[in-house]
Amino acid sequence: MNLKRNLICCITGVFSFLIANAQTSKIFVDFGLNDKTNGLLTASPDVNGNYWNNVISTTSGTIVSIIDNKNVATGATLTLGSGFSSNGIVTGGLLNPSPGLLGDLAINTATHDYFYATNGTIKLTGLGQQKKYVFHMFGSRQINTETRVTQYSITGANSSTFNLTTTGAGIGNGGYDGNNNVIAKSDTLYADADGTINISVAKQAGIYAYINCMKIEVFENNDGKVYNLINKGFESGSLDSWTKDAKSVNSVALVNKDQAHQGVYALKLGGDNVSVSQQISFVGGLKEYILSGYFYKPAALVTGQAAYLTLSYYDKDKQLLLSSKSDSITSASPSGLFIKLQTNLRIPAGTSYITSKVTWVNANNSAGGVYFDDLSLDQPLLDNLKITYMGSSVPYGQGATNLQGYTYLYTQLLNARKSTGGKDWSTVNISIGGNNTTAVLNRYTRDLTPQKSKYVIFALSLGNEGIHEQGQTAFNSFKTNMQTLITKARADGMIPVLTNCYTRNDFTLKDYDFVKQMNMWIHTLDVPSINLLGGVDNGAGKWAPAYWHDPGHPDDEGHQELAYTIVPSLFDALSNGKPQPTDIDAANEGTQISKPILFKPDNITHPFTITITIKANGKGSIIHLKDTLNKPGAISITDKGSVEYRSPLYQKITSTASVTDGKWHTITLTHYYA
Repeated sequence: MNLKRNLICCITGVFSFLIANAQTSKIFVDFGLNDKTNGLLTASPDVNGNYWNNVISTTSGTIVSIIDNKNVATGATLTLGSGFSSNGIVTGGLLNPSPGLLGDLAINTATHDYFYATNGTIKLTGLGQQKKYVFHMFGSRQINTETRVTQYSITGANSSTFNLTTTGAGIGNGGYDGNNNVIAKSDTLYADADGTINISVAKQAGIYAYINCMKIEVFENNDGKVYNLINKGFESGSLDSWTKDAKSVNSVALVNKDQAHQGVYALKLGGDNVSVSQQISFVGGLKEYILSGYFYKPAALVTGQAAYLTLSYYDKDKQLLLSSKSDSITSASPSGLFIKLQTNLRIPAGTSYITSKVTWVNANNSAGGVYFDDLSLDQPLLDNLKITYMGSSVPYGQGATNLQGYTYLYTQLLNARKSTGGKDWSTVNISIGGNNTTAVLNRYTRDLTPQKSKYVIFALSLGNEGIHEQGQTAFNSFKTNMQTLITKARADGMIPVLTNCYTRNDFTLKDYDFVKQMNMWIHTLDVPSINLLGGVDNGAGKWAPAYWHDPGHPDDEGHQELAYTIVPSLFDALSNGKPQPTDIDAANEGTQISKPILFKPDNITHPFTITITIKANGKGSIIHLKDTLNKPGAISITDKGSVEYRSPLYQKITSTASVTDGKWHTITLTHYYA
């Protein structure tokens, strides 16, 4: 009898779970042409009885009102962003999809045409905050000359990023040279506070990304959790959805119409210490939040009074993981105007929920107070731990096996550093073969802006600029356009990093001189730079022997040397706010170093330069170094006063001049490898 009762309870529990997560509807969207030659509309209902939404135009701003699979208006709209083009039947679309492989997306008019882009965007608005969404993305283009991978990034209150191989020799079922059997699926997603979900369709490998069609499963959100802030501007006229924590009956936290930032209402804070807060659940996918809001000080505050914001992350056991506090409104802050305060914080692993708090502190319970309005919890406009490589064929990987060139190798190094204290960097490569500075400028908005990366490496050289053919004209063009790229990136909140110009086997000594001039100019800029030339230069402007694939590109070994020129901790240092190094005049009488200065590279170092300024009156040791086999090398002053370098291979270089004359001398050792 007890066994039967337990069995009934178990079945009931499972049934309740299924009901709570029952699918309420589906949305089908076909992206493609309707020119009767390269594409057709998907008719509704299809053979499965489903109704479709057709997005035909690739024009940015195109709006489609969304219906579900039962032909019921959802109230949602799809707005197409920039970057898309279209193709289809006669250009590699999937003509005969198999229901056994693609299920209800196996509709030939949906798969035989497609939108393609290097980076395209789609926005869905009017979505329900009490619903959850799962996206099924299908992309395909048949071609056997290149493997192409699309990255879909879908973001609302949370985010999901995933890849789909759409194109390539034999990648599909039965050896088909395109995708005919895989549908990429997102995590469960929630719309943001405005009812919006954004979709990015970006190339991850190859020259284009694809989207042929998609299905969205819609579920009721019956878990009782809240994923967006509510009543952020107090427009309900009350503290609905807020939790008040007051120190005493003298604490004031009330909503009124005295001083609103936007709308009608705002929160008045005063009296004794008091805070108001909201808690939302976290479902993953995002990396960082920015908490912001507006404070208004109607009159001067006194010492001991302050107001600020706090952003906190907690685990499932309600244990605090991380917390960050904004600047404060104090007696020193100006009165009579709204001041925006904010704080940002990376989301640690294990985060289960987030608390956003507004705090008023009044140490002496003095008269006075502030108003607060329009709390906002947002993702950063830029991903503070994302790097975009933007350049031409060499950073794209040309010449390396499987295009795994120096940018790929550096990304692998960054990934390896995570386990030893390095930051959790992500990278994307939007380089295109043949690009020069003009081409990169022309596609800046289309390709770089949507990446939302905090850092961009502009990886260009004078070869594509036409230095061999145009000389000074190409030099001037590169210099002017690079300054424009730096200015644009900084205006958009990014930190630009430049690679130095490098070699080609068709360069003359005059071309080589231009390369060295340009690199010296780059070194004068207040911009981090990477000395690629030093890794592969033969000393005459051409690739070092056995380090090139063709006259314009390095081979695997050449790409490895280029990768070694990038300081492993470069972006960790930039993220931590480390300033650009500057020259310091250390020529002070009596300056002494009490112990050796030690530097140990955290990765293999091949080419390097060491410069030191010394004043000496006799022999002595200046610099010691060791190679990977622990063999020593040294720079020292001999009995005769000359400078001598002994390499780890016991080779020797000796200066002709003496440095033991009591004057300052600069010693530079440059070491090449390739």
